[in-house]
Amino acid sequence: MTQGEPYDKGFRKDQYTGSYGDFKPRHVKSNGERYPNDVVFYEEQPIDDFVYIKTAESEGVVFHPTQKPIELGRYLIRTYTKPGDIILDNACGSGSFLLSTILEGRQFIGIERNEDVLLHKVKPIDYIKICTDRIKQTLKYKQIEESTLLLFKEPIVKYHTLNYETKRKSLGRTAY
Repeated sequence: MTQGEPYDKGFRKDQYTGSYGDFKPRHVKSNGERYPNDVVFYEEQPIDDFVYIKTAESEGVVFHPTQKPIELGRYLIRTYTKPGDIILDNACGSGSFLLSTILEGRQFIGIERNEDVLLHKVKPIDYIKICTDRIKQTLKYKQIEESTLLLFKEPIVKYHTLNYETKRKSLGRTAY
């Protein structure tokens, strides 16, 4: 726990969320103690060794009330799986962990209950469509990134090095 500013926001109205059902009215206040909201801390050795993960909000639009950061998913997938593994996300929501599997070279199976979902009890939302759109966008990004990286593979590096060495020799420079 960390220490923050105490607050008293009064009483929260009853509300419905698609993830957790009904919430009853409740007094929202804090004595200042806080749980971390954007840090994953895992100490492997007695030295300062930790993993810092930004929040989902810092990555862009948040589509789901419990959306996880893509970078958190990438860290967990790199840590606990091997390239080519199949990852099951049986409650994929807006698909953050599915995007993580793509970016880390894994395959995935995503399952989402997509019936009568209202985001914050207000706006109808289709999580399957959101997942599909985000997956298409990530695949397009990954394809662009990979095709760009092809420009910097060995043949170009060799060609550049060969030209560089030839130019240096023609100028009479041998030492680096």
